Amino acid sequence: MIKAVIFDSDGMITPAKRFSTDLENKFGIPSEKVIPFFLTIFKQCLIGKADLKEELEKQIQIWDCKKEVKDLIKYWFESQSKTNKNIINKIEELKKQGI
Repeated sequence: MIKAVIFDSDGMITPAKRFSTDLENKFGIPSEKVIPFFLTIFKQCLIGKADLKEELEKQIQIWDCKKEVKDLIKYWFESQSKTNKNIINKIEELKKQGI
């Protein structure tokens, strides 16, 4: 009998568009300035070897972004998430089955 199912949450959230594109469109920050961050230090943030807030604090100066880090992160996470309804529905089905 199955008692639990573990989902990798990366499959539950689907970004609407790349954040670098969003930053360019919304705030006029050229993608050429943003992409190097995602190709380098951001990868270290993903694995806990660098602090996202600290690294973004450095980046917003390079990007000449007028937002505070906390506001940028809030905007980032809110604008880049679209819940995968199929996964949520499957989780609800499993829950009703007692899993």
